[in-house]
Amino acid sequence: MKKELLATLAAVALMGATSCSSDDPQMGTTGQEVTVTVTASLPADIQSRSFSDGYTATKFFYAVYETDGTTSTCVIPKTVGKDFNGLETTLSLQLVTGKSYEMVFWAQSDYSITNEIFTVAEDLSTVTLNYEKLKELTAAQMENVDAFWCMKPVTVEGAATVTAELKRPFAQINVGTTDIAAPAVAGKKVYTTMTVAGVYSQYNLLTGEVLDATTQTATFTKVLRPNHDVATTADEYEQFPVGDKGAYEYLEMAYVLMSKDKKTVDIDLDFYFDDDATAANHLDVDGAPVQRNYRTNIFGALLTSTIDFTITIKPDYETPDWSPSVSKWDGSTSSTPAIDDTNKTITVASAAQLAGLVELVNAGNSYEDYTVNLTVDVDLNQQEWTEIGTGKRSSYYATGYAFKGTFNGNGHNITGLKITQSSDADAAKGLFGVLDGATVKHLTIDADVEVSTNELAGALAGFAVNGSTIMDVTVNGKLVICKGGGVVGRMTIDGTIQDCTNNAEITGSGANVGGIVGAAYYNREGKAMKISNCVNNGNITNTAGSVGGIVGLNCANVSGCSNYGTVTGNGADVAGIIAEQQNAGSVSDCHNYAEITNNSSDAFGTGGVIGWIRYHGATQNYEVKEVVKVTNCSNSANITGGNDAGGIVGTVYNYAILTACSNTAEKLWAVGFAAGIIGNVQENASSNITGLDHYVEINQCTSTTTLENITANCKNLIVYDNAKIVTINN
Repeated sequence: MKKELLATLAAVALMGATSCSSDDPQMGTTGQEVTVTVTASLPADIQSRSFSDGYTATKFFYAVYETDGTTSTCVIPKTVGKDFNGLETTLSLQLVTGKSYEMVFWAQSDYSITNEIFTVAEDLSTVTLNYEKLKELTAAQMENVDAFWCMKPVTVEGAATVTAELKRPFAQINVGTTDIAAPAVAGKKVYTTMTVAGVYSQYNLLTGEVLDATTQTATFTKVLRPNHDVATTADEYEQFPVGDKGAYEYLEMAYVLMSKDKKTVDIDLDFYFDDDATAANHLDVDGAPVQRNYRTNIFGALLTSTIDFTITIKPDYETPDWSPSVSKWDGSTSSTPAIDDTNKTITVASAAQLAGLVELVNAGNSYEDYTVNLTVDVDLNQQEWTEIGTGKRSSYYATGYAFKGTFNGNGHNITGLKITQSSDADAAKGLFGVLDGATVKHLTIDADVEVSTNELAGALAGFAVNGSTIMDVTVNGKLVICKGGGVVGRMTIDGTIQDCTNNAEITGSGANVGGIVGAAYYNREGKAMKISNCVNNGNITNTAGSVGGIVGLNCANVSGCSNYGTVTGNGADVAGIIAEQQNAGSVSDCHNYAEITNNSSDAFGTGGVIGWIRYHGATQNYEVKEVVKVTNCSNSANITGGNDAGGIVGTVYNYAILTACSNTAEKLWAVGFAAGIIGNVQENASSNITGLDHYVEINQCTSTTTLENITANCKNLIVYDNAKIVTINN
């Protein structure tokens, strides 16, 4: 069921908070007190089951800091908000126009307050997790440790509504087994002891960083198996459902404070039966992946085997915990999945049935209005894969076969996806070829894609058209391509990509390469493309230009996206989020944390967030041409440009509006032009919007990169304005 956590405050335009957005403010006089309202919530669809749904975190706290971009002063210390009634509360604040603030939100349970699980600073700047208090908690009690956090920067211009999304500061570790009814186990009580080496205990609520100078070890001792103490085959799991009932049965769950970047930890597991003092089985789980707001699942025949176990990591706690089994493909066998034409559903319960879906779609069955449910993890076993929907690109249209239905991965993994063959540069290559008005969701793919001459390659899909939606897809592995993206190769005119993550390393050789999508381009009146809440963790290298951490070529609206992978290009347009924003669209709440390098000394457009903003292309392809707006974006990494380098945007032609953006890079380097916010503003006759005079606005933007650390023939702290068309309102 959908669960929402609401709280109302208020404020305005933004300076750099993940998962926070703002409506347009009602402008006020500088220095005037205004009433501010904020809506705070958990992520939508945080959990479809009662366990781990966020409902235990009913106590809401907030604090407000005034900041000048360098130092922060607490003006409202830790304040207790009203209890959530149905996970909803309302709060009003009086803030001063012209000032910048950092709002900190924290929610936890009554249980964790009474039992002193957390120590929260009086100014709400830090929180400490007391692992000693967690040692002997049962799995059911551990759910009460659940807590949520968000820091929301705002610059107050007038009355407005601000939204903030709270997420967990923890990694969640789940342990489950398949052999609960084995002869050596049946009829016995089962206890688990888990030791995790390399966790953190302190968290900075202002920066989102862990504070421990050295990591420590957390121990959870002799936890009794939840719900049923005696191992039998008749157990019913209502509080802790896992996939199909009884498929993998919970032994233990624990929260550990963790960094925002993925790391590995060593986990020791000991299992005891009845009152035995000696462990019946011991597992060394070395190098287990953990990450803040992710689940790490350890499952298999844990009670009777030391080698039969699997580790997976999944984001956001939003999908089922693990799959009942893994089905391996032999590379040739196919069978017809279960098709219910009355209810328009298709069930894929094996690797062979997934191969059978390929044959059905590529025989002309698009399955429009049908829902395909994947019910099993699939290992494609590194056998050459033929895409579901063997179509091609023709301009912004697709030809050939396409999938038009809904594919629900239900949180399952598809591993061993191998694609090395492509007969045509315009052939759409991926798990799916062409998605035409389709939806694909809740899926993790481990891919090995090597089609170096292909221009429409993505681990999930090559080409998405006609309003297709891709959501909650994670990609691991590697891609070697000409053009394309980690998740989708190209998207045109309208469609949505949201809540997707790329962890794969990507190597490209042509223009338009991105961590999430290679190109989201072409537009029409009344239609729009949206890319939201996506993350790239994979390093991206392109021997050409037009390479971005999230998108290569783009005219979509991009919001809430972050890049943690290095981006290296060799030509025009290289950036942390979007290589080139062309003709239209907006960019908001996007943040780059990794180094950007352009190996071409004379190429335009190298930036922390956007490489180049310009307006060109035939009207028949781009019906909409409007001034690009960049709001509440930030860069904190060094940039090595070609002709130019900008902390936020490398080059702007003729028009742009940048508001509440911040750059904290230590160094910026370019041959020609460089500056903290926009490296290079130029006028260009071929980049006009009909009837509109040239103008570039920079509003409430800050950069801490000193002039001494900016290297270029022409440089400035904020913008190098070659065209003399820039207005700065700071």
